[in-house]
Amino acid sequence: MAAMRGGGLYFQWEWPAGLEFGIKSLDLDLRILNDPTTTDVLFFSTQLGCGTPDLFHVFYFGVQSNVQGKGKGLVFSRFGTLDLANAKTAGTPDSWSVSSSTEGGFVGVRRLYAWTSHAYDLRLSATNDDSVGRWFGFWVIDRDTGLQTYVGALRFPKDSKEQYPGVMTQGFGSFIEHANSVRSAADVPFWDLAVGRPNANGSSFATRAHWWYAPPADAWQNSDIWAADEIIRARMGAGTQRAHAAGQLIYHTATRDATPSGTVKTCSSSLRIRRRACCRETPLQASRQRLSAPRGTR
Repeated sequence: MAAMRGGGLYFQWEWPAGLEFGIKSLDLDLRILNDPTTTDVLFFSTQLGCGTPDLFHVFYFGVQSNVQGKGKGLVFSRFGTLDLANAKTAGTPDSWSVSSSTEGGFVGVRRLYAWTSHAYDLRLSATNDDSVGRWFGFWVIDRDTGLQTYVGALRFPKDSKEQYPGVMTQGFGSFIEHANSVRSAADVPFWDLAVGRPNANGSSFATRAHWWYAPPADAWQNSDIWAADEIIRARMGAGTQRAHAAGQLIYHTATRDATPSGTVKTCSSSLRIRRRACCRETPLQASRQRLSAPRGTR
């Protein structure tokens, strides 16, 4: 059997009208339910766009099990530039910046962080404007202690009309992937996550979530994604059994906590068809076509 890569789980959120380019801060509750012992690259990432109606760039932020071969850590990257003047690290010995011409060109900041089976808040926030554009910083916050770990900041340019960029709601989504080649899907390390409802600007919550499996969906059956009490649950690797089809969640309560319970809401296969039809051309979907390099190299 040839070596294979992939096995991703993907989800995307819808937001209230009026936020199209108006997100200046974002909080996402991530609960890691097990601590995989592996040198493989497991990656939870949120990917979206930042800009104006005339100019935007795709970026992503998240947690990795092995960042460029250095161990567990945090990543924040944007496409469309190779210039490290657009990146600021945390200024600590365990942080660094990257610039690469792969995938169309990107810059990013990295920081080692010994995450474990625990609850975290992933926070993105605008920090300051300058003559070139707007800087956004990335933090990870321990939900128990409140300790904030700063990863670094990236700058996104103004457009030709001198409009400063904001984070976009269109194409706003996350993915969970294993980035190494394996002989069998059973060789993928087990990872169990719960993801709460995203919150923008401290007051606006996502209204709906959609999820689906990496194509071809039948190649990696040891992955599962579903909704439980308005929390997205996701598992992949090892002996995971797929029990749920692609589907959607309509949020009803104003909460973003990702503490799972035993209540499971199943999703019908008809939602999978509707999901693929309505989101075929979003910036997230288009940009995912070129995100094929192992995340440890990015």
